[in-house]
Amino acid sequence: MGQQVGSKHSWQLTTVWGIHFAKGVCTFSGYADLWHDNSVKGNLVLSSEPQFWFNLYALDKVDDDFKLSLGAELELSKGLVWPTDGLNDRFYAIPTLAAKWTF
Repeated sequence: MGQQVGSKHSWQLTTVWGIHFAKGVCTFSGYADLWHDNSVKGNLVLSSEPQFWFNLYALDKVDDDFKLSLGAELELSKGLVWPTDGLNDRFYAIPTLAAKWTF
């Protein structure tokens, strides 16, 4: 996304988190970005993907080498999808189910 003529500066804030709880059975992780962009309406863009994981390998009766986790992610954005006609100038929340293997 380009900047308007005369604009020389921009900024971005990013946070990343990850926490295991319930004796490692659950994980909450993700990131959030907020930045300034003169080419979007309102000049701010938000993007975040919080994730929740249920770690099967942390259960007592599951082998430690079975590194499967089942979970979900919620993709959040505002101002990220911005065509020139402005039709997508809205907040998006897109849920996703997931499975992951930790090597």
